[in-house]
Amino acid sequence: MGNDGLKRILNTASLKSNVSFPLYQPNEGSATATIFTGAYPAQSGWGDIVAYDRNARRYLNIMTDDACQGIYTRDNYSPKNLFVETLGDRLKQASGGSSLVYSVAPSAQAAIASSGLSADGAYWIDDAIASWATSNYYGSMLPQLEQYNRSSDGP
Repeated sequence: MGNDGLKRILNTASLKSNVSFPLYQPNEGSATATIFTGAYPAQSGWGDIVAYDRNARRYLNIMTDDACQGIYTRDNYSPKNLFVETLGDRLKQASGGSSLVYSVAPSAQAAIASSGLSADGAYWIDDAIASWATSNYYGSMLPQLEQYNRSSDGP
């Protein structure tokens, strides 16, 4: 809340009520990536949610990353195909890496597209078992979310 931080944003920001990005057939991932990067899908790499993988010779989700493993999900996702920086990435850079950047969203697309490449964590609700999920790309699951997943209140 310092004078050059959030207080400055609250005092000097403006509200635009009718902003439009002319995206062709936006989806949750491309729209979220556009908001958090300021880049159109052709620049960010997040246009359609599926892309043809020449090596695998099939269409894959653009978040698929065989080098990663899902935690509380069967999906192996990462932001590796996000080609531009998000707001969180810029925050990490500006703070010399000391900022903590987390993303929490109902879907993997929204969580990963908003987290960026250098986030400390991205968490979403897995479609198959309705548990909180993440990828080992971000390290491990937050203990609080793991505890919820294992509790009687969890999935």
